[in-house]
Amino acid sequence: MKQFLLVLALIQTMNSNMKYENLLGEQLFAAESIFNCTFRNLKLEFKNFEGIMYGCKDYNQQNYLGTSIRYVSIKTNQNQKIQSVSIKFYEAFNRHFFDLFVEKYGEPDSILIPDNIKIINDKNENDSTSSMFQKVRATEFDLREGTFEEKPLYIIWEKESYQIKAFLRHRQNMSEITFNLKEPN
Repeated sequence: MKQFLLVLALIQTMNSNMKYENLLGEQLFAAESIFNCTFRNLKLEFKNFEGIMYGCKDYNQQNYLGTSIRYVSIKTNQNQKIQSVSIKFYEAFNRHFFDLFVEKYGEPDSILIPDNIKIINDKNENDSTSSMFQKVRATEFDLREGTFEEKPLYIIWEKESYQIKAFLRHRQNMSEITFNLKEPN
């Protein structure tokens, strides 16, 4: 009954007021009801990766704080309890979005700016079996504290039971916000 009431409450707030952190610790089916989509197991296997990743491509193009959501992914533990929720956007969010997010979650604990950027490898690759072409660039950099105006790579909010991490890719004009459940002490 508790889970049904949680799902009902979250469905009623599915707009810019959505609190994705409320999904943390809940069962996967709660997110499926809220997002109105079926999350598919992405079958990712990486070294030192624990959990199961689910993605929803057929998500009904909602928006969050006025910005269109492109993709939603969820990481669960083996019992399908949600450990993180990631929302990917079509654009690197702007100052207006940032101000609305700060209004909702408070000032960030950290704004990290890439510094001392060094290009390690820069090459073009062609796939001989198709017409695909890609430019591959490997870089190294330091991170320093800065301001939003300096085009941060990461913005982090530390809350009592969860963390919010925004990852902004300005050159690709994309961003992602992940709500992570903190491990209990």
